[in-house]
Amino acid sequence: MFFIKEIEDTLENIKVWNIDTFPEATLGTQLLKLEEELKEHQLCKNDDLKELADVFIVVGGLRRFNSSIGYQLERLFFLSRDMDRLLELVHEKMKINLKRKWKNVNGYYHHEE
Repeated sequence: MFFIKEIEDTLENIKVWNIDTFPEATLGTQLLKLEEELKEHQLCKNDDLKELADVFIVVGGLRRFNSSIGYQLERLFFLSRDMDRLLELVHEKMKINLKRKWKNVNGYYHHEE
């Protein structure tokens, strides 16, 4: 069973990582990334929770901008019936993200292959 504190801590850790990793990010570029990840989630045929984990990570980054869109999405995550599994996937993905090199291409951050 998930706990609200774990969700809050995870979102806050992602926010700090986002600030450190993407110092030039703006609310606009973060919202563009959200749109990209939401489209990937929408098109996903298999494990949509893996794609939702990416959305969760972007929402954590939106915290740095006090985004009302991010805030509303956070509330939806708190209502998720699969939050335990989603948090597992978020933590797995963040372990990978922390090791990646990132580059800004036309306002979007992408990891190098």
